[in-house]
Amino acid sequence: MDIEIEVPSHFLCPISMQLMKDPVTISTGITYDRESIEKWLFTCRSTSCPVTKQTLFDTDLTPNHTLRRLIQSWCTVNSIHVFDPVSTPKKPLDKCLIMKLVDEAKRHPHNKIKCLRKIRSIVLASDRGETCMEGSGLFKFLAKVILKENESCFVSKACDEALIVLHHFQCTDLQLRNYKFQVNFHSMKLQVGA
Repeated sequence: MDIEIEVPSHFLCPISMQLMKDPVTISTGITYDRESIEKWLFTCRSTSCPVTKQTLFDTDLTPNHTLRRLIQSWCTVNSIHVFDPVSTPKKPLDKCLIMKLVDEAKRHPHNKIKCLRKIRSIVLASDRGETCMEGSGLFKFLAKVILKENESCFVSKACDEALIVLHHFQCTDLQLRNYKFQVNFHSMKLQVGA
């Protein structure tokens, strides 16, 4: 006999109505599951809060660690296996810092590799959130670095750094085309894994 366990309503994402795995709070104070709100904001390109309908001037997502721990505890007590037992959320990507580094690399080409290394360390230590990087100029900058550096007969350190950052996001072919990458990108991508 299966016993249905009622999930507390504040553990459910208001968009998907599913148990939240990675709760994040937006500027209106409403908490959503990260995947659902990122899709709402960045894929559907909506500029309002799904619950309050208020216009969002800030699309920063703040991890709600307290709610996440409560949900994890509730799942453990009720023998519900949703989370990786040792999973802890990584820091969200700092879009403002990424934008500053991209701007610095553009203004001071001699600092390009240094900036790319900083971007790489931020990206690798953070959540994958390519959707929140839209509008930051990061992907267009990476495309320029990769395509410009590839014009020479060797792949440079700057190109290597840019490929590592891009590889972390695991973009689809469609996303790559949207970011103006050429078909020859795929052969270069293989060099990163080598």
